Amino acid sequence: MTFASTIVFSRPEQFLFPVLMSIGSVVAASACFAAFVRQRRGHLLHASKCLERQKYTEVSQTALGELG
Repeated sequence: MTFASTIVFSRPEQFLFPVLMSIGSVVAASACFAAFVRQRRGHLLHASKCLERQKYTEVSQTALGELG
């Protein structure tokens, strides 16, 4: 389709049309993939895992000196 559209819109001032068609196809493919993933998993991102805080334990300076 890319080659066909550049043949049909061969003049430089018409190059906007193949660009818009390309962007449209990428957006459509992204939307289809996002819908597929949401249907399979029920969500797109693991927000609970991404936003969860890590719990760290304090280490004393003497313990750090023993490690080094």
